[in-house]
Order: sequence, then C-alpha cells, then structure tokens
Amino acid sequence: MADSIDFFLCQWLAELVFLKDASVLLLKYFKVRIEQNTSFQLEDTVFGEEIDPTRYQLTNDVKIVTLHPFKIEKKQEMEGKGDLRYLIPHHENCTN
Repeated sequence: MADSIDFFLCQWLAELVFLKDASVLLLKYFKVRIEQNTSFQLEDTVFGEEIDPTRYQLTNDVKIVTLHPFKIEKKQEMEGKGDLRYLIPHHENCTN
C-alpha cells in the first residue's frame, strides 16, 4: 500500500512502463482520477496503439521510474477538489 502520493504515482507509472513494454505499445493520451480516503484509489483510461516502426522512429524509451527527482504539486483548490501536477524533469540518463 502506498503511503504517499509520490510513491503511489511512481508505482502507477512503473505499471505503465511494464504495459507498454509487454504489449509493445505507444501510449499517447491519459485520463486519470485519483481519490484519497483511507488509501489512494486511481481510475485511469489510457489510449495508445501498437508501435509501428514504419510510422514511428522512436529515439528514446522509458525503462524505469524512480522517486528521484519526482515532485507532486497541489494546485489551488476549487470547490474542495485539488488538481495534482506531475512534473517530469528531462534527463539524458535518468538513473543518475
């Protein structure tokens, strides 16, 4: 069970990496809803397609998700609900 939103989202992103590798997918669009009561719950819809090398020339591939650097910011609340923004810094080698 994830105790923090950072760890929870890191686990979800790691599942997406596994999904795209296992199914050879190019994931494009995401609709994600997260709620927290006694624990975090996530409902998602992910859109993509099989990777077609004749249509796409992929030069980068995500292989691992780490907690460093990883930052979740809560934006101003509206009507009791907050939006979370996941910031992904660009690194040539994300394992550094």
